Amino acid sequence: TDANRVGELMPQFNQSFESLEVALARSSDNITSVIEATNTDLRRIEASVRNRILFAGIVFAIGFGALAWWIIRSVMDLLGTEPENAQSITERFARGDLQFSLPSAAPTTLLGSLSNMLRSLRDAQSAAIENQRIKQALNATSSCVMLADNQRNIIYMNTAVEKMLRGVESELRKALPHFAVDKVLGSNIDIFHRNPSHQSNLLSNLRSTYVSNIQVAGLSFRLLANPIFSESGERMGSVVEWQERTKEVAAEHELSRILGALETTTTIVMIADTDRKIIYMNKSVETMLRHAESDIRSVLPQFAVDRVLGSNMDIFHK
Repeated sequence: TDANRVGELMPQFNQSFESLEVALARSSDNITSVIEATNTDLRRIEASVRNRILFAGIVFAIGFGALAWWIIRSVMDLLGTEPENAQSITERFARGDLQFSLPSAAPTTLLGSLSNMLRSLRDAQSAAIENQRIKQALNATSSCVMLADNQRNIIYMNTAVEKMLRGVESELRKALPHFAVDKVLGSNIDIFHRNPSHQSNLLSNLRSTYVSNIQVAGLSFRLLANPIFSESGERMGSVVEWQERTKEVAAEHELSRILGALETTTTIVMIADTDRKIIYMNKSVETMLRHAESDIRSVLPQFAVDRVLGSNMDIFHK
């Protein structure tokens, strides 16, 4: 029957179950051993990784520190001084204070560059002071002086030339309607010439003093132009001295008319200055003296008509 069959199988089943329990117990022990071994390996690996990370951190810290030191050292070498000193120097420059000295430094360092800058600024300051002295001297002189660059643009005029131009401004406007003394600076010097191209060529090739007489609106001016060169020989521009000669020219013309009349008259005329120096004799007196030259030499052996002009009136007296 089934019950008998079960009874027969139970001992076998119990035996198999016991075998299974033993196998499971063994497997459990093996799994526990494996887990323990795995945990041990994991702890060992963890410790190894931790040590490596720590070592890498130490190496990185040392390397970073060395790099930082190298960068700081390089920056200090480039500065040539402490950063605070460099800042103080630049602040003194900004204040215009150049009355201090700097220690010697390599020219490739910031301090070396600052030393060069200090020398350049001092030279520029000295040049500026010298230029100011020259400007003040030119403004104090009665000579009318004007400076033009290589493009003939007027870059400076002293007080005397400004005063002179203001005195004749209204007359100049008759010929130059747009002329204004206040606009002269920065203008081209050609504004005073009828033939600018001619003056342009003269000033461009100027190597020594050039004298020019110009007439504008009935006014007469004499211009004395000289080139300006740098120490290296480079052309820098021109300096022009103005002379307002309207009255003198009128007087010269009047004198020329008078002398022209005296040359054609039969009247014997000789003129001497206050020192009795003979400064003029007309053709009539020259003709008369040449006719009598041999007779005069019998009394005055050194006499010669060709030497009369410039001689003293006393040559005719013993």
